[in-house]
Formats: sequence, C-alpha cells, structure tokens
Amino acid sequence: VPYAHSDDCQLVINWIIAKIGLDCWRKRTAWFQQANLLRRAADFYEEKEFE
Repeated sequence: VPYAHSDDCQLVINWIIAKIGLDCWRKRTAWFQQANLLRRAADFYEEKEFE
C-alpha cells in the first residue's frame, strides 16, 4: 500500500461507507455517540459518589 495522502484516505473512507451502506454507518455512529454519552454519565456519577 503506497503512502496514503489525505485525499486517498477520504476516497477509501467514502468507498467503505458506500460498501457498508450509509444507513448502517449512521446507526454505528449513533451507537458510538450513545456509548460515549453513557460512559461520560457513568464517570460523572462515579465522581459524585467519591466526593
């Protein structure tokens, strides 16, 4: 694999998104965002308990 310039990376990312399907990609991104929110909430509650 040759050294990837940002344009090449974007093309690959676009190809992957197209292959996976945009709907699936959106669900996955939404799931990651939700997981991050839940993790942050859990961290917040744990910090509160230790105060």
